[in-house]
Amino acid sequence: MSDVNNFLKKVLSDQDVKENDTEVSELREERKNVESKINAVYATAKKTIRYGGSYAKDTMIKSNYDLDIICYFHKDENSAGSTLEEIYSNVKSSLEEDYYVDPKRSALRLKNKDNENDFHIDVVPGRFIDGDDGDAFLYQSEGEKKRLKTNLTVHINHIKNSKLTDVIKLIKVWKCENNLTLKTFVLELLVIEVLTDKKDKTLSEKLKIFWTKMRDELDDFTVIDPANSNNDLSKLFDDATKASIKALSEAALSCIENNNWETIFNYEVAEGDEGENEQSLALMDISHCQLPAWPTVQSYCTVNIKCFAKDDKNYDKGQLQSDSRAIGDNWTLKYQADAQNMSHTAQIYWQVVNTGDQARDENGLRGSFFKGKDLQGVEMVDQKINLEATRYRGKHWIECFVVDNNRLVARSGRFYINVIPKVKIAKPSLPYWRKKYRK
Repeated sequence: MSDVNNFLKKVLSDQDVKENDTEVSELREERKNVESKINAVYATAKKTIRYGGSYAKDTMIKSNYDLDIICYFHKDENSAGSTLEEIYSNVKSSLEEDYYVDPKRSALRLKNKDNENDFHIDVVPGRFIDGDDGDAFLYQSEGEKKRLKTNLTVHINHIKNSKLTDVIKLIKVWKCENNLTLKTFVLELLVIEVLTDKKDKTLSEKLKIFWTKMRDELDDFTVIDPANSNNDLSKLFDDATKASIKALSEAALSCIENNNWETIFNYEVAEGDEGENEQSLALMDISHCQLPAWPTVQSYCTVNIKCFAKDDKNYDKGQLQSDSRAIGDNWTLKYQADAQNMSHTAQIYWQVVNTGDQARDENGLRGSFFKGKDLQGVEMVDQKINLEATRYRGKHWIECFVVDNNRLVARSGRFYINVIPKVKIAKPSLPYWRKKYRK
């Protein structure tokens, strides 16, 4: 990639959530409804209802745009309950007429009452420790004390004023694309801990530093809540989560080494209008691409893809390289997974993602996971082999995944194929004068 930092800025631009975007407008309207429901029950109660989370911290991205609504009652206000548990329970009750409320550790996740679709809204009840601002206690459904001391303003300022929000947003995109099960706040704190003295670096340099630290030194990090030094957040990621972070960081660094930043973010930006250029077709919408559901673990297993091609006349065209010169339609491609250190219990899965108008119009976008098949759709005896036939104009890719004990131990990265179907030229009819005067 010629200009990595411009690519990263384009990813940020496309992930940017603006005030007039549909997502934000809908969240704001729902927030008004939430506030009105709480006020209807506790109209005279002294309380503070405000935005929290990524919206307040300026780290919201389109891939993950949850909204936290903070509802803190003032110190001597007991109308919603005299204990934190009572406040939590009573606020939940005030919302249950309009929402299905899914209780979390300290928050109340709101869902549609008809179909249980997620509204991307968490309501967090609590009580200020002193007066009507500053430190507050939240109810916790787990733990001995059943409460947690926190400070919303400290959290927001710590993240928003870090001058690292762009990096945080990119790391959040990476987290979403890999289904990393780690609380976003912990990830934000890790980014700040690693990069506080690296703010003068470029975006790409900061990301490389972060993933290198996560791969090599994660076990040495202690994550402390900036609003409560007694709250060690390191316990929120166990050994399995740490192993996933290390493995995913190693995979990201491998992509960087191969100058393949697009794979890290499952994202590609078209650099200008390529027109009919056979050398490079722009990747189109990939929203139909499914994400791997298997948790990623660190492993010695590796896998790469080899591709052998025959053209539409069944002539052997030899081995193709990823993202090489465009080929025609009706070619036969034999993909072979070259796996190293793969256990005998592991299984191979494939994913084909087609893009472009032709594939969309003909319902051929694909994007799910499957076992290797032949051209008739019959599963291959050898899982390492998958056969495909080119059909749709555009840039497409195939990827191979090694899964052992329902855990992702290796993935190949994208193997790109560029396809431009041959133009079928009809034999022209004779002009009128040729028809009339021919012998």
